[in-house]
Amino acid sequence: MSGTHTSLRVGIVASMALAIGGSIAFADDISNSIDSSIDVVAEVMPLNVGGANGTTTLYVQPTGGDGKSGCNLTGSTTLTVSVSSSNAIVATVSPSSVTFTGCGATPTLTVTPLQVGSTTISVSQTSNNTGGTFNFAPATFTVNVAPPPNTAPSVSIVGVTAATAYEYGLVPVATCQVTDVEDGNLSFFATLGTIIGPNANDGIGSQTASCSYTDTGGLSAVASVTYVIVDTTAPTVHVPANQTLEATGPGGASFSWTATADDTVDTAVTPTCDANSGDTFPLGETTVECSATDNAG
Repeated sequence: MSGTHTSLRVGIVASMALAIGGSIAFADDISNSIDSSIDVVAEVMPLNVGGANGTTTLYVQPTGGDGKSGCNLTGSTTLTVSVSSSNAIVATVSPSSVTFTGCGATPTLTVTPLQVGSTTISVSQTSNNTGGTFNFAPATFTVNVAPPPNTAPSVSIVGVTAATAYEYGLVPVATCQVTDVEDGNLSFFATLGTIIGPNANDGIGSQTASCSYTDTGGLSAVASVTYVIVDTTAPTVHVPANQTLEATGPGGASFSWTATADDTVDTAVTPTCDANSGDTFPLGETTVECSATDNAG
């Protein structure tokens, strides 16, 4: 059977959508001067409790991409921003409000550390009659407040002086005096070393007074002073009073006595005399002399 054939073609039409994107407007940047870069990473200002305040300046960086070429702050236009700390018990910032009257303005912010922790210092717009826009993200920075910095103590010794000779029994009390920023000032007795010298057993010779202190932060300081203990005081000799004796014979008379000596250092000092107790003394006057020498000579 013959007939007419009709051919039907079904076509698939592919369509392409063309997306045309517009340019992104970039506002003038408000940044801080903690470092030289302008970026989205918040800079960090490290401070210490009780330490110095931190400072930075704010400044305007024109971008010319927000529909207003050059600096947005022209003529008599102004931009006022508020400055705040997210955790004011850790650190405060001042002033709390800043007005920019031109792109050359660089107002200073002062951050006062109060206690250990972190806070974020940020800037936000309160008024703007420039006709342009501003990006405040680069002005944001973090304040990390650490414990007070630990400074090393200083130690000195008072009472005794190096290379000074002190009489036995009259040596001043050696005292340690400590000065420390964190721990405060305090004093205590120095540690006395062993006396050195040939008469050390009598307490005569050189001696060192020393002091050592370690603060709560682990830092230490030491001091020492060496002085000399001397004995320049002679012994005291005790003899009987003058005696008048009756002769017991043509040779005179005998007499017995005891001589003693006292010394502040040498307790064993013994006097010697140019005559012996119990000797017979001739008629007339005889002088008996006794002397004593201590270990110090």
